[in-house]
Amino acid sequence: MKTISRFGWHIIEKYRKLRYNDDRIVRVGIRMKWSYDSWDGDGKIKICQRGMHASQTPADAYRCVNGGFNLDGAWLCRVLVDGSGYGDRFSRSRGHMGGGKFVGTHRTVLGMVRLHDVMTPDVFISDEAILELMRKRNRKNGVKTEVR
Repeated sequence: MKTISRFGWHIIEKYRKLRYNDDRIVRVGIRMKWSYDSWDGDGKIKICQRGMHASQTPADAYRCVNGGFNLDGAWLCRVLVDGSGYGDRFSRSRGHMGGGKFVGTHRTVLGMVRLHDVMTPDVFISDEAILELMRKRNRKNGVKTEVR
């Protein structure tokens, strides 16, 4: 495990709550720490199991959750994952759902938009167009967090 700081993409349900026995509300600009109190096991982060996850692309994030929960009203988030963690640039070849997934002890949402606003069936608009929509939403809501 090493110290990481990586930008990525993450999808959350419409109520903007964390999952897996952790009902904290996800808000733009708030750095959240993974809480292992709600988990059994050794308390270590692990890709696809425990920790604050993200994917390298919106499409990878979509593949990771498609079928995992109801996507009606879901949010696509631009995130910064940092702290102790690791990345798996080759996760497709290792049998994980989606590629380029990584995990850390902390995650900050830099911006969010409704998933249905940035994709048509299985096709996303460009990453830069998504980021611009997030910047506009942040400005509209008075959020000063920079979206990169």
